Amino acid sequence: MEETISKTIKWVDLYEPSTLYTFAIDLKYFEITDVQIDMDFRQTTLEGIKSYNRTLSDKQFTLIPDEVEIEKDKTISFTKKKTFNLSDFPNVLNFIYTYCEYISDFIQDQNIKTTDIIIEKTVRYSTDLTTMTDRINEFALTKHWLESTINCAEIQPLILASLIQRFYQQNSTVFSLRTTSALSRIKSNILYVNSLLNSNVNLLKTYKIKPELDTCVKDGRNFEFISNLIFNTHTFSIYDQNLDIKFLSYISCVDLREKALKSEPLSERLKFGESYPQNTTGRL
Repeated sequence: MEETISKTIKWVDLYEPSTLYTFAIDLKYFEITDVQIDMDFRQTTLEGIKSYNRTLSDKQFTLIPDEVEIEKDKTISFTKKKTFNLSDFPNVLNFIYTYCEYISDFIQDQNIKTTDIIIEKTVRYSTDLTTMTDRINEFALTKHWLESTINCAEIQPLILASLIQRFYQQNSTVFSLRTTSALSRIKSNILYVNSLLNSNVNLLKTYKIKPELDTCVKDGRNFEFISNLIFNTHTFSIYDQNLDIKFLSYISCVDLREKALKSEPLSERLKFGESYPQNTTGRL
């Protein structure tokens, strides 16, 4: 039995787990033929055929522009990307210029002025309500944090990580922000983490990466940061003296909090926004 139906869903309801759960199940039997997006009322109307007796064609449709899509396999993907201007992060640029000339050259050669950070979550009709609730709530909270980040110091380590990833991948890979225990530790100790780029940089210089114990090293050859692949190598010693890699390894340590507590008290000049002496070389 088939029926032609029209279904309207308010965008805010896509973030209500029980409503999303029902909607995802309905999609399994729904062949979408048209989508009408109402920007004024912030809602989307789906038109199509509902059938329990035949295989429905698969197409990709937008529910919320630049944020929620229905994929071909009826997966609902939530995505949010934010672009940051590198000029807003002098600490990051000065660290790169001073200690990572290879990344500095890459930025200049590619004329990189911005970098992106993205968050992504997916659900589908086979996802149970508890899991769906956890994923949507996590996405919503991370999205809010990303969109409301107005203090550059809060996002600074991730901006650096995105540039490090782009250099080692040698492409425009977008850094994916994932909620991990490492990220929670970084956010909780952000002043200490940021101090590693300037006043406490000597801690990185003397820090030794131990691949067999490092939480960033997976399978002995993949170096990852917050579940983002930075590089793959069979000879890790090629990179273990790079201060950028040391930085990512150091701030991913499970004892980051203990390191921060043992560190000497930060002076007033380490307040948010401080940077190196201004770079007058004209680079970056």
